[in-house]
Amino acid sequence: MSNYSGFIAADPEGGAVEEREIEVAQQNAARGLSFQLRGTDFGLKVWNHFMLHSTRPLADEVWTPDGYDYRVYVVRGRARLIVLAPRRSIAEFVWNQVFQRHASRVFRRVNIMVPALVSFCADPASEFLITSLFGDYSGPTTLLKRISFYGDEVTKSAMFETYHGQFNFYRAGLGRRLFEGIPSPKPNEEGEIVQLGSTGNISMELRNHKDASELISVINFVMEHRWVEDWVPE
Repeated sequence: MSNYSGFIAADPEGGAVEEREIEVAQQNAARGLSFQLRGTDFGLKVWNHFMLHSTRPLADEVWTPDGYDYRVYVVRGRARLIVLAPRRSIAEFVWNQVFQRHASRVFRRVNIMVPALVSFCADPASEFLITSLFGDYSGPTTLLKRISFYGDEVTKSAMFETYHGQFNFYRAGLGRRLFEGIPSPKPNEEGEIVQLGSTGNISMELRNHKDASELISVINFVMEHRWVEDWVPE
């Protein structure tokens, strides 16, 4: 499975995050949970993979007396983490059971200011562009509730330019802008790097070093432009 879901978290107090601060020892496995570092992946030293062990299924598996193991990626940065799992339910389990109950420091989920992100990426000078967009309708009728856009660059479409003011956008897909003279990849395949939600949720196709490296570039892009709340460390 190459589709991964997750979230961004940070420690308001700052400081680099060490692996031991989020690990849950193997001896806790008998009580239903362990979360242990297994190594690094994609040739990136900050891209750690952990093995989550649970005595209950988190992704609709058939029951087994030995419990269930799930690979979870944790990308460590300055006071923040990106957590990715094969299913959103697994990522939420990690947040609730590992970060909220066992971590030795206090983490908070990081929200993203999606409308500001979208407005900036509509500028042709931005290094990233919008490949997908999801929004709730804010107009007077209840016949339409939400809308989705997909394309090479949805903010250039006549539909977006005409009607974007009538929607509250809460999720956006980003791709790297390819400037003149560079051939364009297929839209929503190689083109889209990740989808980011206003609550900090992440969804992406994770297959290789390029995907992993590009995700870090996107999150750094968001942080550098401060499309996050003030409490998130610089």
